Amino acid sequence: MSATGCLVWLSLLAAPVPSGELLSHTHAYDGRTVVFEGEAIQDVMPRGDHLWLNVHDGANALGVWLPAGMLPPDTRTGDYHQTGDRLRVTAVFRAACPEHGGEVDLHATAVERIGPARPTPHPIAPSRMLLLAFCLPLALLLSTTAARLDRRRRAGGAAPPAVPAEP
Repeated sequence: MSATGCLVWLSLLAAPVPSGELLSHTHAYDGRTVVFEGEAIQDVMPRGDHLWLNVHDGANALGVWLPAGMLPPDTRTGDYHQTGDRLRVTAVFRAACPEHGGEVDLHATAVERIGPARPTPHPIAPSRMLLLAFCLPLALLLSTTAARLDRRRRAGGAAPPAVPAEP
């Protein structure tokens, strides 16, 4: 079995470490290989023969640095319209990565898709529809009334000049 195959197999046995645990105990995990799971979010950012990818576990997002060929093909990231693919990342945790400006990051040794991307519905609540049904006609009534009053004022709705009284 190849070294990469062993890493993938071992990552299946390891329990994922939540981001809160990693960020609360950065020095304890620094330089250790960890498993981190979450949703691929935002854009995949190519940097030469590597990529930056943000993975969000529901609490925090961590930057993952990985070779370009390691990302599963057609990985979809989350945005307003969809939830991104769920990934399991086996990586070396860096508390203050000297290679990347002293930031916290993960240097991936294996990445696996464990769940597909899916559309994110944005239904309109019935209470908001009722509010719209009330407010829209009211807004139209108020704006037409204001426009009529403005037209009257401009067309001579002002008081006529006073006529001097005859002596």
